[in-house]
Amino acid sequence: MRLIGITLFIKEVNMTLELNEMLRLLAPLIVLNYAMVFFCLFLIWKKGTENFNQLIWTLIVLFVNLFGPIAFLVFGRKKTHD
Repeated sequence: MRLIGITLFIKEVNMTLELNEMLRLLAPLIVLNYAMVFFCLFLIWKKGTENFNQLIWTLIVLFVNLFGPIAFLVFGRKKTHD
């Protein structure tokens, strides 16, 4: 009975280590995602959009993780012609 408790404890410690390792690996992607979201929201509300309106692009950027900000930067950003 005691052996089962020790085995479960060891598995729990291993899962915690795996979770910590995964968080360390994903942390740069999470930071990049939030940075892109804030940058795109700034562009949407300060510079405007090419197509759709600002509210639709805001919802896309906020709720379509990673691909929403990329889609805005490629398709929705207002182009400046020099």
